Amino acid sequence: MRKLKQETNLGTTLPEDDGISVVKIGHNQYMHILDKNSNTTRIEIGPTSFIKQQNEQIVRSSQELIKIPPNNYCIIKNPVVKENGKLLTSEYGEVKVRFEDLEIRTSADYPEPFPLYPYEEIHQNVQPFTFLRDNEALHLYAERPFLDTRFEKELERFIGDEYLFKGPGTYIPRIEEKIVKKQTATVMPQNFGVLLQASRKVLDANGVVRLPGESWLYVKTGYFIEDPDITINDYRPAEVLDEFTALHLRALIDFTDIYGNKRRAGSEWLIDRSISDTHIVDANESVVDRPKVIILANNQYCIIRNPCDKDGNPQFGKQELRRGETRFFVQPGEELFDGIKNILVVNEDEALLLRANKNYKDPKTGTSYSAGQTWMLKGPIDYIPEIEIQVVEKRKAYPLAENEGIYVRDVRTKEGETLEVRLVKGPQTYLLKETEQLWEKLLQPDTERLIGLNSSGIDYIPTTVDDKGNVEYVYKEPPVRKNKYQAVCYKAPHNSAVQLYDYKNKRSRIVFGPELIMLEPYEELTLITLSGGQPKKEAQIKTLALLLGPDFMTDIIQVETSDHAKLYLRLSYRWTFKIDRENEQECRDLFSVRDFVGDACKRISSRIRGAVSAVSFDNFHKNSTGVIQNAIHKRDENNNFLPFHIQANNLYITQVDIQSIDPVEEETRKSLQKSVNMAFEIQTRSQEAAAQHQALRLQQEADGMLQRLEIQSEIQNEKVNKNFLELKAENSSVQSTGLAIANAKARSEADQIKAQTEVDQAQFQVDSQHIREQAELEIVKMRNDDEIKVLEDMLELEISSKKKLSEIEINQFKKTVEAIGPETMVQMARAGPETQAKLLKGLGLQGYMIVDGKHSLNLMGAAHGMLGSSQ
Repeated sequence: MRKLKQETNLGTTLPEDDGISVVKIGHNQYMHILDKNSNTTRIEIGPTSFIKQQNEQIVRSSQELIKIPPNNYCIIKNPVVKENGKLLTSEYGEVKVRFEDLEIRTSADYPEPFPLYPYEEIHQNVQPFTFLRDNEALHLYAERPFLDTRFEKELERFIGDEYLFKGPGTYIPRIEEKIVKKQTATVMPQNFGVLLQASRKVLDANGVVRLPGESWLYVKTGYFIEDPDITINDYRPAEVLDEFTALHLRALIDFTDIYGNKRRAGSEWLIDRSISDTHIVDANESVVDRPKVIILANNQYCIIRNPCDKDGNPQFGKQELRRGETRFFVQPGEELFDGIKNILVVNEDEALLLRANKNYKDPKTGTSYSAGQTWMLKGPIDYIPEIEIQVVEKRKAYPLAENEGIYVRDVRTKEGETLEVRLVKGPQTYLLKETEQLWEKLLQPDTERLIGLNSSGIDYIPTTVDDKGNVEYVYKEPPVRKNKYQAVCYKAPHNSAVQLYDYKNKRSRIVFGPELIMLEPYEELTLITLSGGQPKKEAQIKTLALLLGPDFMTDIIQVETSDHAKLYLRLSYRWTFKIDRENEQECRDLFSVRDFVGDACKRISSRIRGAVSAVSFDNFHKNSTGVIQNAIHKRDENNNFLPFHIQANNLYITQVDIQSIDPVEEETRKSLQKSVNMAFEIQTRSQEAAAQHQALRLQQEADGMLQRLEIQSEIQNEKVNKNFLELKAENSSVQSTGLAIANAKARSEADQIKAQTEVDQAQFQVDSQHIREQAELEIVKMRNDDEIKVLEDMLELEISSKKKLSEIEINQFKKTVEAIGPETMVQMARAGPETQAKLLKGLGLQGYMIVDGKHSLNLMGAAHGMLGSSQ
C-alpha cells in the first residue's frame, strides 16, 4: 500500500513502499534512510546500490554532496556534534545535533565534499570570503563572547563589542560575530585633520587610551578608518598663516599643544608665521579671531593698552607707544587704543594744546610738568605724543580782518571771580594761549534773526495780520552765524540810532549810523518793538535800529462830528527826530519811549477826535484840512504852523496829509456821495460852457489866419512864376548858341582821334611782327643748341665707353700675359712652327696648303713661282 509523501524536518519523505527495492546512489550523492523500527535516520553516501528493506524509508532522496571551493564558505544550521574530528552518536546510532545553532564550514575544514546529516540545513549557500583592500575595513559586532586570536594580541570579545577588521586581508566569518557594514577609509591629505570623540574607552590609532567623551585631533597623512567606538565630529583643514594673518586661540582645558607649550584652560595666545606656516585647530582649542597685521608707516603711530611682556602675559593698566615703520599683531589681552594715528603735522600758524596725564619731564627741553598741567607746542613741527601726554586739541591761528573779531575766555580764575571774557579785534592773526578758549556768545532768537537779516539788507522783521487781527511775524530763513565765537557785527543804517547795554558793567551806549557795531562780550542790542499796520497795532515791527527820519507813517482813525457823523480818516504824518548828538541825555531820550510810533499816533488821534467832535459834518467836509491842521499844530506870530513836538523823545511831526475820508455809516456815505456828485456836475457844466466859448473864439481866429495865409501864398506864387519865365528865356538863347559850338568841336576831335588811332594801330602791327620774328629766332636757336649739346654728350659717352673697353682689354691682356709668363709665351710661339716643320720633314714636304674643297683655288703661276723659287 502506497502512502502520500510528507514533509518533515529531515527533508522530503518519499511515498512508502512495503516491498524491497534497490536504489542506486550516484557519485558525490547521498541519501537519508529512516529505520522505522528504531526511529533513527542514517545516511548513505554513493556511489553504491542501496537495498531498501521493508522497515526502512527513504527520507531524503539522492542529493549532491556540498562542495566548498577554496576561499569560500557556507553556514550550516543544526550542525552535527564532533569530538576530535569524529561524529558523536546516540546509543541508538543516530548522530547528535546542536539544534538552532549555526556552523561555518570552509574549504580548509572540509576540503572534500560532504553531505548534510539528518536535521542539518543550509542556512547560507556557498559564498566567497570577503577580501579587503588596504583602505577598507569591516565593522563587526560580537554576538557571543569569544577569544579573538586573529590579531597579534589575543583579545577577549564580549557580547555587544564592536570592532574593526582592517585590510588588506581576507575575512573569514565567525559565528560569534556579524558584519555591520563595510567601511572605506577617509583619505587624509597633508595639512588636514579630523576631530574625533570616543564613545567608550578605546585605544586610538596612536596607541593612546581615550576615555569616554574625550576628543582629540587626528592629523596623520594617509588612510583613516573610523573606529566603531570613535565618532567624527568635524573635519578641520589647516589654517594657512601668512605675514598678514594670524590665529587667536583659546584653550578649552589644560593641555600641551603641538608646539610643546603648556596651556591652561581659558588662556589665549597667538599663532603667526614665525611659529608655523600652517596650523590645524586642536580639539582643546577654539578660534577666537583671525587678526590682521597692524602696519605702521613712517608717519604713523599707535598706542597699545595692556601690552604683553616677554612671556606673553598682558600688563594690565599699562600703555605702550609704537612708532612706524613696523608691523605687528595685537596679542591676546592687548588693545589697540583709538586706532592708527598719523603723526601730528603742526604748521607755522598752528599749535598743539597738551595736557600731562601724570608728572612728566620733557627730555628735549628739560621742563617738568605736573599732572593736569597744560601747555602749548607751537609749529612747525612733526609731533608724536608720549603716553604721559594727552593732545587736548590742535589750534590754528585766526586771521582777523579790520572789522572782524573773536570772543576769548581765560579759564584761569581767582577765588570769587568769574571767568574773564574779552574781544580780540583785527587786523591781526591771533593764536589762543594755553589758558584761553573760544567763547560762544548767545543772542535772543529775534536779535539773532535781525542780525542775520541785517547782513541781507533788511532792518526789521515783517509781519502779517489775519482777518481776526492776529499778528504773525514772517520769519524767513535769514543767514545764521555758523561760529558763535565770532564777534557779532551789526551795520547801523544811515541816520539811525542803535542802543547797546553792557550787563556786566551796567551801562549803555548809543551808536549813530552809518556805523559798523562790534559787540563786546557782555553787550546786548536793544530790541525795539514798534506799532504798525493801518490802523496802528502794537508789536507789529521788530528792529534794532531806530531811524531818525524824516519819514512818513500812515494811520487810520475813526472820528465823530458834532452831528454824530462817523468817519474814517486816513492820515499820513511826516516825522523826524531832532537831537544834539553831543548831548548824552538827549541821545538817551530817544529810547525813553518804548513805541514812539504808537505813542505819536495815539496823541495825534486824540487831538483830531477832539477837534472834529466840535464841528458839524458839512463844516468838516468843506474845511477838513484846516480842522485837522489846527488840531495838531500851533501857530507862531506870523500865523505859520509849528511842528507838533513830543518832548519825551524829541519827536517832531512836521506835516499831516489827509489821504482819504470815508464815512463809517452807509447813509452818511450815500449823502456824501450825492453832494459830491452834484458838485462834480455843476463844475462839469461850467467847464463845458467855458470850453465851448473858447473853442468858438479859437475857430474864428483860425479862419482869419487861414485867409491871410492864402493871400500871402498867391503873392509868393506870382513872384516865383516871373523868375521862372526869365530863366526859361535865358536858357533858350544859351541852348541855341552852345549847340553849334559843341558840334564843331566834336567833329574836329573825332577826326583827330581817328587819325591818331590809325597811326597807333600801324605802330602796333610793326611791333607785333618784330616780336613774333624775334620769338621764332629764339626758338630755332634754342632747338639747335639742344641738338648740339645732345650730340656732344653722345660722342663724349661713346668715346668714354670705347676708352674704357680698350683699357679693359689692355688690362686683361696684361693680366693674361703676366699669368702665363714670358717663357710660356715664347714656347707657345715656337710650338706652332716647330710642329709644322717636324710634320713637313716627316712627310718630305717643304710646305702645304689646306683647303675645304668647296672653293676653287687659282694655281696659275704657281709652278712658275715654284720654279723661280727653286732657281
